[in-house]
Amino acid sequence: MLSLKFVDSFGRKCLLLFGSIGCGVSQIGFAISYQYGGEVPFMQTLGIVWMVLFIFMFAISHGPVIWVAISEIVPGKLFKITVVEAVLMSVAVGIITPLATSPQNWTKSVIFYSYGILMGISFVVIMKCFIETKGLQREQCMVLYSKKYKKLKEGSSDKAG
Repeated sequence: MLSLKFVDSFGRKCLLLFGSIGCGVSQIGFAISYQYGGEVPFMQTLGIVWMVLFIFMFAISHGPVIWVAISEIVPGKLFKITVVEAVLMSVAVGIITPLATSPQNWTKSVIFYSYGILMGISFVVIMKCFIETKGLQREQCMVLYSKKYKKLKEGSSDKAG
């Protein structure tokens, strides 16, 4: 699989950051194209370009990387639950998007603006919370993340006390 070669070559955090930017920009671009597609002729074609860019960016970043990252971060007992949650969220997006863009809905482009904004938020979360684990074994990743969680927990209890 080509996408997994990207994960091993570039690293998880790098690809997630790159994907957040690419997916976010393409979703905002698609939202603009979708919003003005009926008024400006080339916007419909541009919308297709934005959507293809999103599919490409997602396929090399968030699509494969999140499954690798979940396996490195989440302990074995919680892994199955986390995977089920991720699948349910994917299903929810798959159900919400067509409903939000139905012909009866006047806010068709809002969903794509929202997805673009969520990608911006994901960029910040990845930047602050993720550790680059390129080249490390799963056990090493779990140790790194448990140390980071412990530091965060100690820092929040120091502020509270």
